Amino acid sequence: MNLTNEMDVDVEGGGGGGGGGSVGEIWTEALENTTAHGLGNVLRYRNSKSRRIMWILLFLAGLGALIYFVSQLAVKYFEWPTETDVTVELEPRLDFPAVTICNENPVKRSQIAASSSSSLNNLLVEVTRNRRASTSALGSSVASISGLSAALISATGLGTGSALGLSSTGTSSSGHDYLSKSSRTQSLDQFQYQFAKLNDTERMAIGHNMTTFLVDCSWQGYPCDKSNFTEFSDYKYGNCFIFNSGMNKTVRSAARGGHTYGLSLELYIEQDEYIMTTESAGVRVTIHEQNSMPFAEEHSIVVAPGKHTSIGISKKRFVRIDSPYGDCKNYTEEENYELNAYSEYYNLIVNYSREACFKTCLQRQIIRDCGCAHPSYPANATALQASWNIAYNKNLTNSRDDPVLCNIANSTTHIECVDNIVDMYKKGQITCDCPPKCVEDTFEASVSSMRWPSDVYQMEMLQTLSAYVNTDLDLLKMRRNVLKVEIFYRDMNLETVTTNVAYSLTDLGSDLGGNLGLWLGVSVLTACELFNLILDVIQLALRNHKKNSKNNHVSPVHKITTKGF
Repeated sequence: MNLTNEMDVDVEGGGGGGGGGSVGEIWTEALENTTAHGLGNVLRYRNSKSRRIMWILLFLAGLGALIYFVSQLAVKYFEWPTETDVTVELEPRLDFPAVTICNENPVKRSQIAASSSSSLNNLLVEVTRNRRASTSALGSSVASISGLSAALISATGLGTGSALGLSSTGTSSSGHDYLSKSSRTQSLDQFQYQFAKLNDTERMAIGHNMTTFLVDCSWQGYPCDKSNFTEFSDYKYGNCFIFNSGMNKTVRSAARGGHTYGLSLELYIEQDEYIMTTESAGVRVTIHEQNSMPFAEEHSIVVAPGKHTSIGISKKRFVRIDSPYGDCKNYTEEENYELNAYSEYYNLIVNYSREACFKTCLQRQIIRDCGCAHPSYPANATALQASWNIAYNKNLTNSRDDPVLCNIANSTTHIECVDNIVDMYKKGQITCDCPPKCVEDTFEASVSSMRWPSDVYQMEMLQTLSAYVNTDLDLLKMRRNVLKVEIFYRDMNLETVTTNVAYSLTDLGSDLGGNLGLWLGVSVLTACELFNLILDVIQLALRNHKKNSKNNHVSPVHKITTKGF
């Protein structure tokens, strides 16, 4: 038996599979099988209008809640919140801090009188004039000023009133009553200006030297001497000396706490050499990081003569976080030169600090607006060059490279301008961009003292000191001039204050996932379903495009004949 079967075959093959024949079919199939809660029920209940509406409303409510909570998460994340952790760990060894010592008296009276320098003689006049003027104001006779000082005062035309360059009312346009300044303030202004005018060599020569200042030094029981100190001149306290400065020297460290494992100094302050502006006697001790500027006026501990002062310290480290969570910064050497006028101060190697940056910022503003530099701060540094250029362009100064000091004692113009800038600075009207360092060490100190030397030891001390200072001493004079100070770690604990990210990108992702699952039942697998849906739509589009490109072509139909039996 012969059987003939005929089949029509589309050679191009338009058969379905994997995604249906239209976008609508693909979409419907995806919704019916999605793992996202709610969406599938919208289609499953297509025959029940009320339930379908209910699931649509529930889905929209969940979507609204999701949008609200996600927006709150975004706001929280972009606030860049931080948290602070404090840890205290016992360290086997701690770097010992730098210790700066300064005599309260900035210059030696005998060195000024013995000098033939006109600048030094002017300095002698300036530091004595206001005190004598004060005595006159209290009813003392001006005739009491005699000898060389009176002659110098007359020769230089220095006196009260008009010699200060003040108006008759004593009040500037900024409202400052300069005549109401105390005699001490006027004397300090005079000294500050004249002292800053001296060159480095002159300033160092007239100050207290380490040969007389340092009677005895020991580090952890071993002797030390002046070669272990770095010397510089402070604008207010004259010659200062830094132990363990870290400037081209090995940083010393301590393995145990207690005064035996610290620094011990016996000092002779030479009160007979004090000048009239120095009202107190003693030594200022500043404890600070290596390679940082010791600001003795703000951060020092005052040590009195006739005392044995113990300074127990503990180390505290701040570890801050940088942008966008914080404002700290790791400064390069170039940035330090641009922001820190103290980076080139004497022979010191001074790293960035916020205080140095703020003082530099104030000096910049004074230079730009007044055409002169305040004598309390560095006047010539890379960080100040742009400000000197501005002042030169404004015709406030005659030179870009030869700094002019503000005469805060005698020039009304300088006094008014500087005081106006300082007032603006205090009120926050001058913007200074001085972020903190990301890692910074500080030292907290506890101070105690006792009478020194003891009655038993004082005679031995007197004999030793008389030979050392090469002068006659009695017990009273010795007690007026000697002191002992010890600096040591109280313990070997290092307290670290660390700023951490309180809400990271990982936290944000976790909270987003939780909210997506809570309100819509969406997970990572749901996202994969969406990706699969997109692939199906793309595949369908490509297939339709291929068909449309051959819209004039008809696929041949072949007849296949089979013979059966």
